[in-house]
Amino acid sequence: LSHVKIWGGISYKGAVYPVTCIAAGAFYREPITSVELPSTLQEIQERSFMHTQLKSVVIPASTWRIGASSFAATPIESVRMSNGVRKIEGSAFAGCYKLTRVTLPESVSNIDRNVFYDCTALTEVVLPRNLKTIPVETFRGCKSLTSYSIPGNIETIENGVFMESGLTSINIPLGVKSIGDHVFSNCTNLTKVTIPSSVENFGDFIFVFCEKLKTVYVHEKHKT
Repeated sequence: LSHVKIWGGISYKGAVYPVTCIAAGAFYREPITSVELPSTLQEIQERSFMHTQLKSVVIPASTWRIGASSFAATPIESVRMSNGVRKIEGSAFAGCYKLTRVTLPESVSNIDRNVFYDCTALTEVVLPRNLKTIPVETFRGCKSLTSYSIPGNIETIENGVFMESGLTSINIPLGVKSIGDHVFSNCTNLTKVTIPSSVENFGDFIFVFCEKLKTVYVHEKHKT
């Protein structure tokens, strides 16, 4: 079993019932490498494709929810999401060690923690413009993420967002109000950070074990 095509409807006693959901753990640890999802699909539940051998996936416009750990720990290289996805749950793509680039559609309004945790090949993620928060440990362990342009709509960077990542420098944009605990902890290649005047709340241990950090630019009001 390497390729799976999920049909959009199931016939039963003369009636056709649309396929709207892939159940939790449906293909967990199955050796599938590719899948075709139907245009009727609304939900991909937790762990649906976790630990499979998927290489790519196209998520249809009908799908609004991607469940927790649904594609975690797979060698997936390409993810295409249509404008329709609204919710991406925790660790949905965690441990996808071959994933390099992802663009989240503008329809996404809710992202849970650890979505791209330990995606060691990840170099680029485009977040939607309506998102206000980068959740806990979103990019933790993303060793190939050497730079990142935080969107101007972001107001809160939660705990550990870039922890153990490959960042070398970062410019936090004007508009960010809160930086959580351990946001840059163990970023061992980080050398320069710019913090704007809009930041009102600073977490603890933000730069712990940043061995190469030489410069932190802060606004005059933050200087003591």
